[in-house]
Amino acid sequence: MVKLRLLVILCLILAMSGCAGHRMALTKGQSDIDVTQKSIALISARISNQYKPKYQLDIVTTYI
Repeated sequence: MVKLRLLVILCLILAMSGCAGHRMALTKGQSDIDVTQKSIALISARISNQYKPKYQLDIVTTYI
């Protein structure tokens, strides 16, 4: 029972740790993004339903 608990804890730690080895789109002091090659740009968007304020959308994924 203790081994199973340790295995579950170890799996959770590995799953939640993530990987920070990849370069992000912008670094400190950079103002433009090179999209000449195969690139992914991270953006934030804010949407709202002005006609029916009680009904707001939950967007999970958007392709632009």
